[in-house]
Formats: sequence, C-alpha cells, structure tokens
Amino acid sequence: MKSCFIIVRFDRMKNSDLNALFLELTNDSYFEKTSIPEIDAAFVRLKSLKALTNVLQKKQRKQPYTNEITKLRAANDKLIAALLFQIKALQYAQFEEIKGAMFACVWLTKQLKNYSRSIIFNKSLAIYSINSELKYDNKFKQALTELGLMRYMDKLNETDAKIDALLEKQKLQQADKPAPNTTIPTKEKLIAEIRMYLKLIDAYKFIHPEVDISNHVNRINVFLKSARTQLRNTTTRRIRRKERENS
Repeated sequence: MKSCFIIVRFDRMKNSDLNALFLELTNDSYFEKTSIPEIDAAFVRLKSLKALTNVLQKKQRKQPYTNEITKLRAANDKLIAALLFQIKALQYAQFEEIKGAMFACVWLTKQLKNYSRSIIFNKSLAIYSINSELKYDNKFKQALTELGLMRYMDKLNETDAKIDALLEKQKLQQADKPAPNTTIPTKEKLIAEIRMYLKLIDAYKFIHPEVDISNHVNRINVFLKSARTQLRNTTTRRIRRKERENS
C-alpha cells in the first residue's frame, strides 16, 4: 500500500523542528472534524500528547539571567576601581584629621590587590573578607565611615544581593527543566504516534476509496513538505560546517 503522505525522516529532525511540526499537526484551527470516527479519534489521541512537547522545547544556549548578572558584575568592577582611586587620592592628600583612620586604606588595598584580573570566585572572596572585617571589627568600620568609603561597600553589597537573587531564580528554573536523557524517549514516542496517525489515514483511504479525505491529506502534506525542506536545510548547513572545520 503506497502512502499518500510525503516521506519525512522524523528521527533526523531537530527537537525544535519536530516540536513545531507536532503542534501544526494537532492545531484545531488547521483541521476540521472529518466526520470519520476512526480519523477523528486518532487526531484526539495525537493531540492528547501535546504536553510532551514541553520536553522538546529548544534548549537555551546560556542561562536566562546571564546578561543581567554580567552587567551587575561589571558595575561592581567599576565600583571597586572607583574605591581604589578614592583610596589613592586620600593617601596622596594626607589629611591630618583622618590620619588615624588611614590604616583601613592600607588593609583594603591589600585585600583588593589584582582584583581586576581575578576570577569571579576570588573577587567574591575579597568582598566577603571585607564584609567579615566590617562585621567583627568596629574600629575598621568606623574608619571607613570617617573616610567616606562605607558608601562603596553599601553599594557593592546591594549589587551582590541582586546577583544572588538572580542566581537563585536561575537555580529554581534549572530545577524545573526536564531531567537529562528524557528527550530521546519523548521524541521517539511522538514520532511513533505521528507515524501511527498517518498510517491509520492511509489504511482508511485504502479501505474506503469512495470517501474523499483529500483536503485533510493535502493539509497534512503542506506541513510535512515544510518539515522536509527544513530538515534538508539543516543537513546542508551541518555538512558545510563540517567541511569548513576540516578544511
């Protein structure tokens, strides 16, 4: 029995493309009831699997809050640079009235040495060390207040709190994502159901040639043709990319 549908290698399709095809094939606005119980029941069964498409949603290449976090960290870097510049200005000025508080500048300069060239972990560790000193050494805190440097720490901690909140949101969103290796069986199940749906229509058309379901078949073929074209384009891009890598 020859199929009346365009042949598509569903197994070679990208998850996102298969997801898009499935949503097209199960869209009520595209397909009216055929008044054929077998086909309508198969359509309802296929549509009932729509929840599985959430697993095949396109993967994010980076975390959702990466840009915001990067900007906040860049703002902290600028703030530290401004703080060090302020410390250097105070050291050059040598104001007599704040001489007793200048020990804090020496300690801060030591803690923030090479800060701009450090990795994120070491930068966080440096800020943590300063905050610990502020928490347990009142003399140090009073010195920073006297020097007018506490506002820098307040702003740093405010920005760090925003970063921590975004990281926590990111962590919660990661927890909601499908577990690793769940996409393969989900994809296989959706492919099997699509093929079963198409075979059922083929079988019905073969058994009942007197019933005209050409509109239904043609509409499905429009989506299958588009999916096949997309698959060919994806394959061509993949081949050309490999050729460039090997050249």
